[in-house]
Amino acid sequence: KIGPDPRNFNQRVSLGRNDLLIRTFPKFLGFYDESFITYYKIVETIFKGSVFPSILAQEIFGCDDKKLIATLKNSNQKTMMLFIFQWLVFNEFLEKNNESRKDLMDKLLAASQLRNDISHSVDQSEESKKQLPFIILLSCVLIESTMTHRQPIKVMKTE
Repeated sequence: KIGPDPRNFNQRVSLGRNDLLIRTFPKFLGFYDESFITYYKIVETIFKGSVFPSILAQEIFGCDDKKLIATLKNSNQKTMMLFIFQWLVFNEFLEKNNESRKDLMDKLLAASQLRNDISHSVDQSEESKKQLPFIILLSCVLIESTMTHRQPIKVMKTE
């Protein structure tokens, strides 16, 4: 079949003997959704990079095993946030930011859920706007951790 496929927004183009399938995306992200995804991608990239998984393995698990590091890098979104939670607690983030364990865990899991909702759903700009300060803070803390290699985290507050 040549032409649009309304079920999944794909487009088929005939090239003589072969067809070319072009993937199209039906929506453009709004400012807050795009901003949230950008900062979330920083968190995800650092988590799956070369420095942070080693820091995490050493501080949380007390070893620097290559299989452990590879497993950490392959974590899904929610598991990634659970490991980040453990690392933040280990580095006294709660005390420095006057945050409860439950509130921090709720924010981390809500961020991973929002990432999925933005990627697979309709406009989430109201929720993105609410969560944006936290994901910016988290990305800054993780950037700092990889730059300072185990130095204490500075206090950074969201409003």
